[in-house]
Amino acid sequence: MVTRNTGIDLWITKNIVRNSGESGLLMLDDSNCVVRSNTLDGNQQFGILCQGPQQATITSNEITGSKHAGVGVLRTACPMLRNNDIHDNANGIHVSERGAGTIVNNNIHNISPGVGITVSAGGDPIVSKNYLTDCKSGAIVAYNRAAGQIFQNWFKLMETPPAESWYHYGLGRVPNWVVVCDALPTKVNPLDAEAQKRYSTTEVRYNRGMAPIVLSAAQAHDLYDYSSDEEDGAAMSDEEHTPRANRPGYIVKKYLPRAGAR
Repeated sequence: MVTRNTGIDLWITKNIVRNSGESGLLMLDDSNCVVRSNTLDGNQQFGILCQGPQQATITSNEITGSKHAGVGVLRTACPMLRNNDIHDNANGIHVSERGAGTIVNNNIHNISPGVGITVSAGGDPIVSKNYLTDCKSGAIVAYNRAAGQIFQNWFKLMETPPAESWYHYGLGRVPNWVVVCDALPTKVNPLDAEAQKRYSTTEVRYNRGMAPIVLSAAQAHDLYDYSSDEEDGAAMSDEEHTPRANRPGYIVKKYLPRAGAR
């Protein structure tokens, strides 16, 4: 199923899209329609792929069995993703290539082998009030010049985090759910255009679960409603904890969606 140049008066609702050789629903430029109460099951790429400038509303869908990710948001797409049940996909939601939008109140669970939500390559979403459980390689990972805001989400830790996961970047610290890689170093102006081309500037605050881990930065601070810097809150500094490829956990990069994948 493909959409392009559609207005808000078009509703796509109560369909079942199953076992597509590519993405179940491909939403191209100016797909400003409403996608509601559909089932997307077993599609080879994404369940739903938003690609190009658009402001679609995607709500109350079940998205499962996607081989790449449940939802992709690429190339300046700016959808509203709300109240979706995204489960049993290789990855949950992938925002990349300056994709943006709002990701709110989604239930993301049983994600394997990958990550619940990934943000990369200039992705700039608002990620808020989502429930993420049993995401094998981490709940939310921002990397490769990611931006956006991650706040007021709820995470449930798996009983036994796998060795090949972002959790184990923590050098023996407790397992972590939110990881920001190549983060903005301290003393660098986050509004500096050149800095934004080199570093991730994702803001992480007021989540519930485990504290975030921030790699290659000392700039972000822990703003969980219960935790302390002594336990888990301080960002890992450049000098003390610069990650290296031979440390446990680095292999998880193979689980992350590729920018530009169809």
